[in-house]
Amino acid sequence: MRVLIAEQDAELREDFKEMIEASGHECLLARDGIEGWQLYQSTPKVDVVMSDRAIPGIDGWSCAAGSAGSAKTATPTSFSSRPPKTKRIRR
Repeated sequence: MRVLIAEQDAELREDFKEMIEASGHECLLARDGIEGWQLYQSTPKVDVVMSDRAIPGIDGWSCAAGSAGSAKTATPTSFSSRPPKTKRIRR
């Protein structure tokens, strides 16, 4: 299976890649939505897209909508998003 990972956080992108490749799948990596969309359009077969919902360039929602309307068959898309950083309250 070929998985496109579009994630702006380099550490998180590498973590996803390691987990997916350890399961025997191929990964394509993109640093932002524009790079992700270009990879999606130029790669003959992408089985799954993992994208940050709020990625710079073209956000995850727009990429998913674009893949649904492209000449390719719509591709399953999974969204990731880190929760905002909050202060911990100690008791």
